[in-house]
Amino acid sequence: MKKILFSILPLMLLFGCSSYISRYFYSYEQVDGSSKQSVQRNELYAGYNQYYEDEIIKLHLDCEPMGIRLYIINKTNQSVSIIWDSTRVFSEYLKKTVLFTHSNKTQDYIVLPDSLAPDFIEKDTLVKLRNLDSLSVTKASIILANHTWMDEIQFNKNEYLLPYQLTNKELLDNESSKVIGKKVKLQLPINVNDQVIKYTFVFTVKEYEILSK
Repeated sequence: MKKILFSILPLMLLFGCSSYISRYFYSYEQVDGSSKQSVQRNELYAGYNQYYEDEIIKLHLDCEPMGIRLYIINKTNQSVSIIWDSTRVFSEYLKKTVLFTHSNKTQDYIVLPDSLAPDFIEKDTLVKLRNLDSLSVTKASIILANHTWMDEIQFNKNEYLLPYQLTNKELLDNESSKVIGKKVKLQLPINVNDQVIKYTFVFTVKEYEILSK
């Protein structure tokens, strides 16, 4: 009997710890009209589901309850920067602006290589531009001319933009169904030649599916 109980117990713990997550699908728009020549569409590119382009940037985005991933291409011949201090994420589900950090910290501590190194000019330029930014709490991320930048907006632990993970599938399904039509808004200010362009992207929940984690 004891052997049977000991063999069943791990299975009970395994199934007892199972959980479910909600995966959401959105309609998407860029609402500012920041550019007269812009393209926006839903697409799947390397895991990024939304796309926006104007004369300054190409931007691939993916919005999830736990974060927003960004892949930005600077189309210009000058540096542009993401102003994190003024970036905002608002969740209609939470009815508030959500605190966040960003994951790409590669510019926080730039070590200059030898002046003969092939990347010296690039890193020297980054250091000089970063040193000009003396007031920001969170330093801007600089994207050099014709360069790319990958990053992720990450929220505090266990805080999600939308209902995300529960052990009770029916309860998660019920909560997820309530956010159909709810919006997530991302305001992403980008500095271009000392001119700030405030891009605002709106993700509206269209449907969802419940997955076993």
